[in-house]
Amino acid sequence: MPGDALTALMLRAVSPLVPGTITGDGMVLEAVESYPATRLCFLGPRGYRFAIRFQRSRPGAKYFATTGRIDVILDTSAQPPQAVERFVRALAAGVGRNTVSMSDDELGALESRSGPAESVPPALRRRATIGAANLLDVNVGDGCNLSCTFCTDVDSRGREMFRPTSFWQDELGRAREKGKAGLLISGNEPTLRPDLPEIVATARRLGFVEIELSTAGVRLADRAYLAELLAAGVNVLAVSIHGSNAVTDGAQTGRPDFFDSRRRGFEHFLEMVGDRAAQDRGGVYLKTITIFTRSNLSDIPALVTFLDRHEVSYILLHYPWIKGAAAQRFDEVVPDYASVMKALQPLRARLEQPSGCVALANLPPCVTSDLPAGRTSSKDILRPSMDGNEGTRPFLRVVSAMDPTLTHARCCEGCVLRERCGGVPRRYLQRHGEAGLRAMRGDERGSPR
Repeated sequence: MPGDALTALMLRAVSPLVPGTITGDGMVLEAVESYPATRLCFLGPRGYRFAIRFQRSRPGAKYFATTGRIDVILDTSAQPPQAVERFVRALAAGVGRNTVSMSDDELGALESRSGPAESVPPALRRRATIGAANLLDVNVGDGCNLSCTFCTDVDSRGREMFRPTSFWQDELGRAREKGKAGLLISGNEPTLRPDLPEIVATARRLGFVEIELSTAGVRLADRAYLAELLAAGVNVLAVSIHGSNAVTDGAQTGRPDFFDSRRRGFEHFLEMVGDRAAQDRGGVYLKTITIFTRSNLSDIPALVTFLDRHEVSYILLHYPWIKGAAAQRFDEVVPDYASVMKALQPLRARLEQPSGCVALANLPPCVTSDLPAGRTSSKDILRPSMDGNEGTRPFLRVVSAMDPTLTHARCCEGCVLRERCGGVPRRYLQRHGEAGLRAMRGDERGSPR
């Protein structure tokens, strides 16, 4: 369908909305995009940007808002404000009415098929299709058997505040009713829970499309346990690993004896699921997350080589959040941006591939300006808490994984990247100044400061 005709069809679906009109909720339809992705882009109050896409309704494929014949997928970089959720649900009701008389061909044209599958690594395609607002990140227990130098949650490390299986089964059911389709299970170390396979099986039974398990990977050395998790429904296994050997990894985690267990877990996964091509065919992926610090930065290229040998489908290299242990041990843990980019130079060719399996995270976009990475996105986690009255039912509270001190340097004034930049930690600016930052002005590339 020609672009103009598709734009008209999309506007018909969201009628009476038209570009530029401010709704009573303060939302503005900024743009209608038919290429490279089919979506409608909005500006909300206080500059909050989001987009919606359409997907044909399928049995069991419940997304953010179901209209009957087509589902509305809400795309944001983080947990959306309640006002945005209310607006999109109301908009979905209108879409439901507007699409009743549309033909199957017209509905097919509305569906967003381009973009995510072509522009993201295979391990992330399912999540890109689901949409960020349809993901649920839950912390199922605060116990941990590591002492990571960069831990963002030092207050709960080592404690066990598990909620019963039924608590999480109920919460997952409620989340599905609200249209959540992707699930990330974290801990701190979720495999300390004896009922973890049961929680995973509940999520699959409820119809979660993606179930990702974030773990240090120690228990994966038990082949039978890994098989149980995969059989229950885990289809993305995200393992934290912070060095190519026991000494380097152990310096970050406090447990050099755990490295070999993690390696054996990788080998078991390869035996049961297969290499990268087999993972893509089966839709079950091995992913790793590495926090680079001052003491493991020089080891990152060797670690990527190690992970390549174990056919990891997605290798995420993450700058630390400056909170918790990383804030307390800043000078020992947190590297400056220029040192990071210098250490990663051997990986540059890999990092330049938009849909490659090696990626950077949590770096300002000016630091990685010519690489397809670097945006700092917020991330909210649902964690159980108590209201203080003994015997009352626990409830879920939202905590942010982000550094709460993000700000902008003086050199950021007028930078064309500022709109998509989360900022720089205040502690970084106090310690390193503008080292590694560079202001971008129009088509002119700034020089490193």
